[in-house]
Amino acid sequence: MRNIDLTTVVMGDLHGRRDVAARALADLGFTDASGRWAGGSRTLIQLGDVIDRGPEGLALLELLMQLQAQARAAGGDVTCLIGNHESIAMRAAAGDHSFRMNWTYNGGGANYVEWLDGQGLHGDDRELPYPEEFYMLFGPGHRYGRWLRSHQMACQVGEYVVVHAGWAPGGPPSVAEANDLWATTPDEAPGFLAAISRPEHPLSDPSGLLWSRDQPEADIVAVCERLGCRGLIAGHTITHGIHTSVDGRLVQIDVGMLIYGAWAAVGLDGDGRLWALMEGRGPRPIVADGFIPLPAAQEAVRTRIAAELSAPQPLPDDGAAPARYPPGSLLRLYRSRDGGWSQYLLVQRTGSIYGGASYEGRWITCTATGWSWRPGIWPAEPIERFGQLASPDEVPEEITSGE
Repeated sequence: MRNIDLTTVVMGDLHGRRDVAARALADLGFTDASGRWAGGSRTLIQLGDVIDRGPEGLALLELLMQLQAQARAAGGDVTCLIGNHESIAMRAAAGDHSFRMNWTYNGGGANYVEWLDGQGLHGDDRELPYPEEFYMLFGPGHRYGRWLRSHQMACQVGEYVVVHAGWAPGGPPSVAEANDLWATTPDEAPGFLAAISRPEHPLSDPSGLLWSRDQPEADIVAVCERLGCRGLIAGHTITHGIHTSVDGRLVQIDVGMLIYGAWAAVGLDGDGRLWALMEGRGPRPIVADGFIPLPAAQEAVRTRIAAELSAPQPLPDDGAAPARYPPGSLLRLYRSRDGGWSQYLLVQRTGSIYGGASYEGRWITCTATGWSWRPGIWPAEPIERFGQLASPDEVPEEITSGE
């Protein structure tokens, strides 16, 4: 990787894979044999989603914090952006119970187990809710939370804007304004939650910097014109390789490091040209729209197909397998320690979402202001992992039976 003069490298979602990140940093010449900064004056940009799902999210935070300090002392830089998973963690730390539940189902329990291990303790990620001390890791009183508050929402490198997920046409009009909105968000929990609940706040916009997926091409064109950039470099949506589209205006680099255990990144040389960088493959210039697959992803597909072809063919299925929780089940998903907040799911039907089984029904919430419900659908795996059968009298009948 060192035969090309790369001034900047952008790396996507890491999700607790410190092992993969360490290999990438060494292969790209950013660290030496002892793991210290060796990148000189070069810049490393990380797109967020450092934590959750994988086993070493907290260790990754430590690694990036150390490298950032070492890089700046050497005249280089490590720029870290906020991802949607860091956003969820900070909202959970601020006392948003719905996001505490959301965080658990989206892989935050892996950080909890890692945190316990660091104290010589053993625990299960299903021990809900987690202790307040764990949530506070991501609050402004802890160094992790303070460090995340120093992150940017986006940055610009040459002709490209780098952001975690994307940019809605109605989002902030510039990189500077997006970063200013984040930098001026209050630290105290009530002010923090009040600020980020505004639709224009970059932590909350469902079609914006942290959450957008599958944006129409016309929107991407409009955003690039509005920002005055050649294109966006983004992660968030797993593409199993580096995917360039919309006439070079969108470069997606979340290759699924968590899944495949291999790294990929995009580099920019001194002339502003883009290069695809991947474990197990030499640098390749990105000169047109197209897809450069991650070798590890290709191998995984080949292995799966070979296994399917060699496996005995099952007899035709007479019908769908019965769900673990049939329609009519009332599941308790979360209850705060003080009893002031709880969440249930009333299963009304089973189905599929994201290519897997799902439960659909009523999401029922109890807060200090009373009971409420809304329709919802969620993948079956986290529901079956964290849900517990509740007795019918835990929820008022008018909530479970009323329209």
